[in-house]
Amino acid sequence: MTGNPFKTKIEQLPIERKLLFMSLVATGAALLLCAASLVTYDLLTFRQTVHNRLMAFADIVGRNSASSLLFNDPLSASQTLGSLIPRSSVTAAALYSPQGSLFAHWSRKGSGEPFPTPPSSSREIVRYGPNAMEIFHPVVLDGSHVSTVYIQSNLNERNERLMRYLIIIFLVTGFSFLLAAGVSHPMSRLISRPILNLVRTARDVSEKGDFSVRAEAPAGGELALLIHTFNEMLDRIQESGRALQKAHDELEQKVIERTEELRRKEEELFQSRKLESIGRLAGGVAHDFNNLLTGILGCTESLETDIPASNPLHVDVQQIKGAAERAATLTRQLLAFGRKQIIRPQSIDLNALVGSTGNLLRRLIGEDITISYELQPGLGRLRADAGQLDQLLINLAVNARDAMPKGGQLLIKTSQITLEEGSEPNELPRGAYVMLSISDTGVGMSEEVRSKIFEPFFTTKEMGKGTGLGLATVYGVVKQNSGTIMVYSHEGLGTTFKILLPVEKSAGEKRLIPDTDSQDGADALEPRGETILVVEDEAIVLSHIARLLTRKGYYVLLARSAKEAFDAAAKAGETIDLILSDIVMPEMDGLEMVDRLRTRFPATPVLFMSGYPADVIARRGRLDPAVGFIEKPFRSEQITGRIRQILDGSGGQTPIP
Repeated sequence: MTGNPFKTKIEQLPIERKLLFMSLVATGAALLLCAASLVTYDLLTFRQTVHNRLMAFADIVGRNSASSLLFNDPLSASQTLGSLIPRSSVTAAALYSPQGSLFAHWSRKGSGEPFPTPPSSSREIVRYGPNAMEIFHPVVLDGSHVSTVYIQSNLNERNERLMRYLIIIFLVTGFSFLLAAGVSHPMSRLISRPILNLVRTARDVSEKGDFSVRAEAPAGGELALLIHTFNEMLDRIQESGRALQKAHDELEQKVIERTEELRRKEEELFQSRKLESIGRLAGGVAHDFNNLLTGILGCTESLETDIPASNPLHVDVQQIKGAAERAATLTRQLLAFGRKQIIRPQSIDLNALVGSTGNLLRRLIGEDITISYELQPGLGRLRADAGQLDQLLINLAVNARDAMPKGGQLLIKTSQITLEEGSEPNELPRGAYVMLSISDTGVGMSEEVRSKIFEPFFTTKEMGKGTGLGLATVYGVVKQNSGTIMVYSHEGLGTTFKILLPVEKSAGEKRLIPDTDSQDGADALEPRGETILVVEDEAIVLSHIARLLTRKGYYVLLARSAKEAFDAAAKAGETIDLILSDIVMPEMDGLEMVDRLRTRFPATPVLFMSGYPADVIARRGRLDPAVGFIEKPFRSEQITGRIRQILDGSGGQTPIP
């Protein structure tokens, strides 16, 4: 729908032209209204003036013509009417008899001009035409209507007055327009200039995004208030923009930091999963290794006993035995790395433990390396395996020694810290921790090497000079004792290992451990022909235990499964004195098998053995206090001594907190 084109054109004008147009329109309208009012008033006044004048003329003519009417003297009446000739505005005059006939008359246009018929009533009548005014004035003598005077007047004076008024109005209007234009132009500029300045400022802000520009405000008035408000708005926008930019920069920095943290966590998770996978593999392999090593060690011990020392084969047997023991140590290291080694936690003073290893460390690292200690007094006690911590210290000291081939300094520090919410490292629960720090001045390591140092079998040493399990064992020991280890190193600047271990609490998780203190002694008491039910699914282990116990004078019942154990128990009657059983077996594990056997032999003691790691055993269920446990591989004197202690009532299971 098309709008009013004139309105559209006006709307498109600049504000200065709009103000000028409005000023001229207002001025013109005011002048026209004034002129119209003045002309109307003048016309009304002029009409009344002419009316009064004609009435006066008619009254004079009527009095002077009364005698002429009385004596019927038309000539005298005509002379009386002729007295109006000097009056230029009067164009005709007439005198009528009472009957309405024309008695005398006069006209500037000549005798041919007809005169109007007088009204029948005796009232005065005025007729106002476009170019003339007529009056019929009755003449009354002594109360009687004796005549009617008619006078006609032109309106030339009115037209002249109107023309003069139009000229004056035109001149005044023109002058007013010029004056309005002259005044409104600077006035409009006073209004439009600040507005245009405000518009330019707003355009610069919009197009260039520069919120630092400000509009110039006049000294006062509404426009000054408007521009000041606009500038204040720009100030707030600029302040908000700075705050927004600051927030954006902070958010961007946090995103960068968070991204870096997530990348680091992802790498740590990948490394942790890789190490965990290797640990699971180590735990799975350990059972088979331990069974094989149990058989190998048992057979070599038997051969070592049977073959005289003078026989050349005796040396071979000893070498086989030594190799098997080293393999058993390697298996324990793998289990330590995988955090699946059966441990024996106890309350430990870390400062005392570090001090007790001082002489050993000095012998291990040599005289060209200086050892210094910074031990914080009053540390909280740890709940950990002392043997594992000894091994941890030795492995880290040896690693530091190998990093300082030309000598250097080794610093061992202890301290206690408290981890709060948001503290590093994030993977540890909040609480009190003891920190063990071991620093060297060695060659350091690159980032690539540092990312792999805890992987088993990874080593930077020459072939044959390292197994690559030293730091892997350290990692497993720390993780198995609910701690964490951090490494700080740069090439040429040395290395620092920091280990955090939780301070001992009043109670904790319990695990099964072998009573190793009682396993190392030989069987001091001689067997008395007791009957022992041996249940083992590995043939080589079962055969070795059978030969060993038979030689020691025990009566042995053999079974490779739970079903064979039930059959052997049924044939034995009431004469089973000890049940020696593997825990993890096919079809039915040792715990369930023993529970069933105890319905028939409730008082018979039990000794479990296993080459599986501790977490696998724990998933099978807990052993009651009357049950003993021994870890594979074991030496002959360990198993026979343990059996003897249980049969004599001095051995059993020791739970670890």
